[in-house]
Amino acid sequence: MKKLFFTAIAILFSLGVTAQSRESLEPKVAEFHKYLVTNDIDKFLDNSYPKTYLVVPRATLKEALVSAYNSPEIKIIFLKIDPEFSYGEIKKVGTGHYCLINYKQRIKMVLSNPVNDIEGFKAAMMQGMGAEKATFYEEENALVLDINARMIAAADSYSNNEWTFMLNDKVRNDLMNAILDNDVKKALGL
Repeated sequence: MKKLFFTAIAILFSLGVTAQSRESLEPKVAEFHKYLVTNDIDKFLDNSYPKTYLVVPRATLKEALVSAYNSPEIKIIFLKIDPEFSYGEIKKVGTGHYCLINYKQRIKMVLSNPVNDIEGFKAAMMQGMGAEKATFYEEENALVLDINARMIAAADSYSNNEWTFMLNDKVRNDLMNAILDNDVKKALGL
């Protein structure tokens, strides 16, 4: 009887460790990123860190995303490029596991109105979006931004110990600061 009990405990423990491994994280990151690029808002939100919804209700966040993707002034398109994911160390904080992931992102913003000051617009968008490079295509009235972006993976009690994600804007961290505990931010070097 004891042997069966300890075998069951060992199996449960190994499942828990596997759920927070790099091998289990990588395909989930690729899937989450795919939802962002393909504008699959519902699946993107399904895989977002659930603690987010304690700060911003899911319906409000969905409305904001739908509005951003379908704005009559600026059409936002996430271009498909190799994101070149770079994984930080998986950090255990309390009973949760967290990982900072850097990646490359290319966003195309197609504007409905002509831009008078292209250089000023490029500079403002680079600063506001934390972009490394901005290219304006006058014939399309479009700005393409290359961004070194990052996200945070979290597997904890809020996510039933499954990997979930939140985008981590390098310029504005209001949402991240409201969601993550100081111990988590410190462990991730944020």
